Amino acid sequence: MGDSMPDEDTREAQNRTGLLWADPRTPFTWRGWSFGADVLRFGGNESPYPPPQELVDAIAAASDRMNRYPFGMETSLVEALGARLGCSPEQVMIAPGSSALLEAVIKGLGGPGREVIYPDSSYPAYRGAATAVMAQSRPVPLRPDGTCDIEGIAAACTDRTSLVIVCNPNNPTGGMAPTKELRPLIEALPAGALLMIDEAYWEFTEEYAQGGRGALDYLECGRPVLVTRTFSKFYGLAGLRVGYGVASSEIAGELHARLRLGGSNIVGLVAAEAALGLTDVFAERAERIKAERERLAQAFGDLGFEPLPTQANFVFCPHTDDDLPARLMAAGHWVRDGRSVQMPGGMRVTVGNPDENDQLLAAIRAIAC
Repeated sequence: MGDSMPDEDTREAQNRTGLLWADPRTPFTWRGWSFGADVLRFGGNESPYPPPQELVDAIAAASDRMNRYPFGMETSLVEALGARLGCSPEQVMIAPGSSALLEAVIKGLGGPGREVIYPDSSYPAYRGAATAVMAQSRPVPLRPDGTCDIEGIAAACTDRTSLVIVCNPNNPTGGMAPTKELRPLIEALPAGALLMIDEAYWEFTEEYAQGGRGALDYLECGRPVLVTRTFSKFYGLAGLRVGYGVASSEIAGELHARLRLGGSNIVGLVAAEAALGLTDVFAERAERIKAERERLAQAFGDLGFEPLPTQANFVFCPHTDDDLPARLMAAGHWVRDGRSVQMPGGMRVTVGNPDENDQLLAAIRAIAC
């Protein structure tokens, strides 16, 4: 799944009602942040490229329907996704970001006395969603290379486990566990537990480039499996919040009923369908991002930051100066501070366009060298 919040303070937070926040990090407000040229954004795992004109035209054509709720408008997008993914439309769910699917799942499967297992460190929403419904969190440490420890996750399952989450590639590290390694975990699932596989960065992986289907191969395995993906990363629609999940028709029907009525918006639905028709355009952009990803990783290695192997649109460096992210922000370059994802001393950098990356590297060298 993708990022929706920037770095947050690690001090214990308390609001004026006296209610302690379940997550120890302070809520963050975007107010005052600039979307202008004075801040280069390397912290949100967004696409550095603006939407193609065809996509802008499709959005403009839908603008005269914004006075209506989007009831029934999912149908066309669901059918298009089913055709592209090789599954029936009844297996596809649309949500306002894949995080909404996580919330729907956790509300149905979480609660006191139930366990949620997830990789650590990974997308912070996993821990937050489990805590919100008072489920027991069971974080499983990553492998040293930043990939999910599939064997460790399987070993952590108990008869109280109701939800198991795998983030693949993992955020914030970028490590990709081969999809074939998921089978032993599926076979180890306790009765009644659901395996949710978060593939928000799937289209940047080697398996995708080689024509693989990722975790969709397990939809007919006879066990409860949900695959979540998003239009925010590869398709560059982060600002419109459109995600989707694929599961068996039974699971999909149950989750669809739990999603907020009309949660997706008309502009997002139209844009997502138009983006599917431009997949070749976005695939070419992804190749540029991957080339820049390798260039950044090489440069970070030369600086001694020891970047982890990544198959996402970002690079994680576990060994940087703790103050480097803040000093870069002061210089107009927002990167993700590792402390915000429970990996102190690290830094996550979203891949920008070549000019942006050149500016970032120059700023890092001026500060760190």
